[in-house]
Parts: sequence; C-alpha cells; structure tokens
Amino acid sequence: MKKIFFYLGIMLLAVCFAACNNNNPEEHNGELTGVFSVSKSQQVIFSQGNLQYLPTDKIWEFSTSETNAKGADNNKVYTDPAKWMDLFAWGAKDPLRQDLVEEDFVTFYDWGNNKIQNGGNKAKTWRTLSKEEWAYLYGGRENASKLRGFATVGSAAIGYVFLPDNWALPVNFKADGDPDDNKYTSEEWEALSNAGAVFLPAAGYTFADESAETDGVYKSGYYWTSDPYEGEVGDCYAFYFYYNDGYQSVNPENIAHGSNRYSVRLVKDVK
Repeated sequence: MKKIFFYLGIMLLAVCFAACNNNNPEEHNGELTGVFSVSKSQQVIFSQGNLQYLPTDKIWEFSTSETNAKGADNNKVYTDPAKWMDLFAWGAKDPLRQDLVEEDFVTFYDWGNNKIQNGGNKAKTWRTLSKEEWAYLYGGRENASKLRGFATVGSAAIGYVFLPDNWALPVNFKADGDPDDNKYTSEEWEALSNAGAVFLPAAGYTFADESAETDGVYKSGYYWTSDPYEGEVGDCYAFYFYYNDGYQSVNPENIAHGSNRYSVRLVKDVK
C-alpha cells in the first residue's frame, strides 16, 4: 500500500511539473510566458505571435509562429480573400478598407477589441501598447539596453528581440547585437522563447492601395502603437515602433500616415 501511494505521489508531481512548465501558447490562450515592464507601474505579457486576419471568415488570430510573416499574401487578399493578412491600417475597423479618410484616424479602434480565436476568443482581452510603453520597454526599464537586440532564426527570419525583466540565460544572447551576432536554430530559439523572450519579425509594410507591393520583409519591422500623432503634419498620422536591420537602427516613436499597413503585436496587462 505504501508503494502505491509513493508511485501515485510521483505521478502527481510529474503532472504538476508538466503543467507548470508547459509553454504551449494554445494552452495559455495565446500568451507567452515572459513578463515585461512598460512603465514604472505596469507589466505586460505578449501574444504568441503577430495579429492575423482571414477576410473570408472574418477571423482574427495570432500567428502560431513568432518568426513567420505573411509577406506578399497581404497584397493578394484583395483578389483572394481566403488569404491571411497580417499588415493593417492604423486602428481601422475594417482591415480590407482602401478608401480610408481622415475620420478613420480621429478615434483609435484597438485591435484587441476583437475576439481573437486562439487568444481566448473574448472581446477586449488584449490591447495595443502606447508609444510611451514601447519607448519604456526599449529604453526606460531597468537594464533595458541589456534586454534587447537583433536576431536571426533559421535561414531568413530576421527580427528584433526583447528579453523579459527577470531574464535568465538559456543560450547566448548579445545585447544590442545585430542579426549576425545572434543567430539561432529553431531549437535554440525555442529555448529562448521558453525562457520568456519575444521575437518581433521583420514583416515589412504595405499601403492601402491594392496595387502596392509589400516591402521590407526580412529587413524592417513596423509595429503600430495606440497613439495618434497630434502635430503639424496632420490628423491622419500615428506613432509606430520601427527597426531596420540594414541600418541597425531602432526608433520606438516614429510617425506615419495611418493608411500605411503595419504589423500589430498585442499584449495583456499583468494585474
């Protein structure tokens, strides 16, 4: 009888260990495990991948791979709405709208207001970071310069990496490094991801015009913030987080016309 209880105890410990250390995003409602400070009083967790949309079924979903981007498929959705898209005009409710006018950029409509199928499937569960929060993540939090850098995963997936506040090194990472400094196999990146790292793929950009081609894929990342730009340029502009692999430059507070189509990476607040 003692042996039976002993083995039952071992089995329960094993189940508990597996559950507590399971980083499968599907079982975390689209959440990654790393915790990131975006202000002195607020921490967030990131979604498992960039936001995507399927026009035929009107489905919002997170990419199941942090390192993948849709690239030219963003142009094809106008003739083939069965394609997934992952580049969006700033705050527009209808992702396929091309006749965007100034009124579309007066009030921000957060993508997190939508039900995201593999992100819990409940409205208003996720949100978009503000420009101040992107800036704090990049340069304001403690040891910020040691918790970021360019990276390459596999043969072509170039992106920008943020490490969580309580980073513990599973594999080598050169802070503020370039894609050649931080080259990882898929298995090595999985170890980084399991330790809480976040990868923002260089998904490029496109414009509202259906004839415009997606540019900057594997070179540049453009990620919308929730903030409009209120200045001399005009009312149709908004802030975005930007990085460029070729120039090794990062700017967390760039501005662009809201009709440009950029990436969206959502977060949840840590209560």
